[in-house]
Amino acid sequence: ELLRVHTPDYLERLRQPKMLGQYLESGFVALMPASATDAGILRPFRYATGGTLLAARLAMRHGIAINLGGGYHHAEPDCGGGFCVYADMPIAIRAMQAEGLVRRALVVDLDVHQGNGTARCIAADDDVFTFDMHEEDIYPFPKEKNDLDVPLPAGTDDQTYIRLLSEHLPNVFERAKPDIVFLQAGVDVLEGDPLANFRLTPEGTVERDRRVFDEAVRRNLSLIHI
Repeated sequence: ELLRVHTPDYLERLRQPKMLGQYLESGFVALMPASATDAGILRPFRYATGGTLLAARLAMRHGIAINLGGGYHHAEPDCGGGFCVYADMPIAIRAMQAEGLVRRALVVDLDVHQGNGTARCIAADDDVFTFDMHEEDIYPFPKEKNDLDVPLPAGTDDQTYIRLLSEHLPNVFERAKPDIVFLQAGVDVLEGDPLANFRLTPEGTVERDRRVFDEAVRRNLSLIHI
């Protein structure tokens, strides 16, 4: 399943603590023995990645499913970054396509950081549409190109964010024509997050997710919340 997206060389490099520490931005991980990093770090990442695939299958059966882990949208086919090592959403999409469960997919990425890894993993697939609202002046640099990017300035608040999201969502769903929707619902949009500068409130963040849920339910589409 991992090889549907990641290169064999990259998966082998993940077994090197020094490389893994680089992707996770942790000097401590770089000093750990390889057996410890696989059991204590990579295995939990694989479970969380498998959780996204399981959630996708359950969403097709029940309409909506949630994975409390996952959302590793900085992982690319041949490298990690931004605390991400496995590209769980592209992996789930590729598996579902291979199993004939879906053909078209939509990724709605509302984490404050752009999902550069997701964009790279599925850039060549016209059956996958990526919509990404993010802060324009923070990691990653350079930005990748999604099907629709909405870069926003530091200080964006509830009112501005919800207005723009509501303007774009109907058109995004129409363009994507998906069989399944993946919502990357990062909460680093909240005011006070140490790695970003948006000013959303908890209530605004809930409303953000509700707008995506409502759009999917209105169209009778399966949705995975990550």
